[in-house]
Amino acid sequence: MVTDETLIEKVLAGECQAFEILIKKHQGVIYNYLYKITLSKEDAEDITQEVFIKAYNKLYTFERKANFSTWLFKIAVNTLNDNFKKKKVFELEKEEAMMSIKCSERDIPEEALSLKEKKLEVLKLLEGLTLEQKNAIILKYVRGFSYKEIGKVLGVSEESAKMKVYRARKKLCNTRSSNTIEGSVLSEL
Repeated sequence: MVTDETLIEKVLAGECQAFEILIKKHQGVIYNYLYKITLSKEDAEDITQEVFIKAYNKLYTFERKANFSTWLFKIAVNTLNDNFKKKKVFELEKEEAMMSIKCSERDIPEEALSLKEKKLEVLKLLEGLTLEQKNAIILKYVRGFSYKEIGKVLGVSEESAKMKVYRARKKLCNTRSSNTIEGSVLSEL
């Protein structure tokens, strides 16, 4: 498989098809991240498209020592923040969010419904967080980023990233009556 660095070199040398490969490689991850924040397919699609346009236009600024996916997530977070300021609130449609939660075909129907309900509860709880807190907690527990990577994406120090995740978790736990959110449910979103 061709590395991101090789593809970037090709794009910078004028091979536009190489950027299409980068898009295909990273588009799903960026879209899923944005969907978990916005809970709107249309908003996530629009912002994903904006992210890749910005990435293409700014690819020459990419520093080869950095991780491309981290750089791309930073663009995604900044684009999301810009859109959030314009729109103020992303709409949550309960039925659409419920239907988009995936379960395995092997799941027992009652267990699948219970899992969907838990995931929907987590999505609703995430709506109570600030955009910055949502970004931090999703990057940590859904995307599996380290605090250092979260700091780079959010443009803060590693310690500040830890604090943002801690505050988001604390707010989630204080919001939920049982005082805990199952990490497995959060990581499966």
